[in-house]
Amino acid sequence: MVLAFALPAWGGADTDLSFHPSLQFLYIDEKQVHSFGSGNNALGPSLLYNNDGIVSEEGFNLFLSVSLKKNFDPLEIRLEPLYAIHTETLGTLHKGYLRYKSNYFNLDIGKESLWWGQGVHGSLFLTNHAEPIPMIRLYNPDPYHLPGPLRYLGPFQFDIFFSQLEEDRVIPKPYFQGTRIGMKPHGRLEVGFTRTIIMGGEGQPALSPSRFWNIWFGENKEHNDDQSNSLAGIDFNLSLPLLQFYGEVGGEDEAGHLPSHGAFLAGLYFPKGGLFQEDFRMEYAHITHPAWYVHSVYQSGYTYKKRILGHHVGGAAKDLYLEYGVLNRQDIQGKMMADYEERGIAIYPTIERRYQVGTDWAYHAGTFVVPWIVQTRFLYEWVRDVAYQSGFNQENRLISFIFVGRL
Repeated sequence: MVLAFALPAWGGADTDLSFHPSLQFLYIDEKQVHSFGSGNNALGPSLLYNNDGIVSEEGFNLFLSVSLKKNFDPLEIRLEPLYAIHTETLGTLHKGYLRYKSNYFNLDIGKESLWWGQGVHGSLFLTNHAEPIPMIRLYNPDPYHLPGPLRYLGPFQFDIFFSQLEEDRVIPKPYFQGTRIGMKPHGRLEVGFTRTIIMGGEGQPALSPSRFWNIWFGENKEHNDDQSNSLAGIDFNLSLPLLQFYGEVGGEDEAGHLPSHGAFLAGLYFPKGGLFQEDFRMEYAHITHPAWYVHSVYQSGYTYKKRILGHHVGGAAKDLYLEYGVLNRQDIQGKMMADYEERGIAIYPTIERRYQVGTDWAYHAGTFVVPWIVQTRFLYEWVRDVAYQSGFNQENRLISFIFVGRL
């Protein structure tokens, strides 16, 4: 769910322990089909996206999760187990980390979801569409200025992680590494640079430091000699008095030491405007080259547990997203959404088209035994030429209620 309220920690503002249980009722009538067809094995449900890879069955689903966070300065631990009544996930640690905090950086070891880029509905590079991945992560949560002439780059941030993906892949247990650098050279302008790489794995040459260096800085090889699958790009956010203009530009793999097979995302956000003086967003993703999120050697693609790590619409696709905030108060928030997708571009003679409308609401219900909120989502989708089969249409629906409390 996108809309949310911050709940106070257990015991009041002075405590360093927070404990938030949540209960979600979900109904969905969409079949989870392999709907991408662009060379990877990603699952293609379009109503369940950006949800940390939580898998549901068709029909009614019930999820119970708990978010527990405790500070032991300079350490912090966070645990989020998940239980679903239709799967054997009791006791599964869905997300969590052990964090070491210093004045200059944080070091995390655990399972996390990262969102790299400026997009809100999706991002070219990394989103929370897939399940949180195990990683070692080094980053600075608070920007700081670099010394000397580099101080003119403005507040500076870095984020580096190293991970190993799952065994159930064409090439089992490959390594996954990401680097992001962000800066703010002007008060109204943010700029970020991103590079992610899938490399190594069972049956591949050992990943020595020199080999890692060659993959990061060397030229991309062709076909079966290609030793890695990488994405790279730049993003920006320009804040003007009445609107924000943001975007992402990236490439799949490399040619001549530059990203190739370009894709882009562009968005406009109006913080206030319209009939009810609320916010409005328009976001467009153009990822039409068939090379995106796929690879000739790493044939499972840019995925983790069959969910795309980047934009949920997948490669060889377009996505136009509209969002209008109809209400924004301290105790209740609401918005309406519309989304149009095209999939299978330049791959199949028939393009799959998806038309989606929905609404999100979040209500702070105050205290009833304990403080709690309720979040709701309603989505309806009409799909034309499902799975690229001409004349085969389908309707999908999703209804979700989430109750979040503080004990």
